[in-house]
Amino acid sequence: MTEAYRLWWVVELRGVRECPDIAVITAERDRLQRLVQQLQTQVNETRGLLAVAESRAGRLEAGVLHARGRIHMLQERLADQWAVPIAVVPLRTERPGERGSTITIIT
Repeated sequence: MTEAYRLWWVVELRGVRECPDIAVITAERDRLQRLVQQLQTQVNETRGLLAVAESRAGRLEAGVLHARGRIHMLQERLADQWAVPIAVVPLRTERPGERGSTITIIT
């Protein structure tokens, strides 16, 4: 505890109205009030920055979702345009004694 706080508590506990070192207490109080104001300003600035960051994050998230949707749509279009018919054609092996086999050929 600083000297000013000790004096303050002594004054409060004894119920004394006047303190011989009131200047010390007043100076400490003023310093603490300035500190609180500075901290409050920093809190407000930080909240503002956080709000901006959250807004940007939301826009980026929306952009990602939009891009994913576009990719999915383009993939479907490509699949439709480049669909290749598949035919199953029986092939005979040329080796004697083996059965013919069936393979898939892309035509």
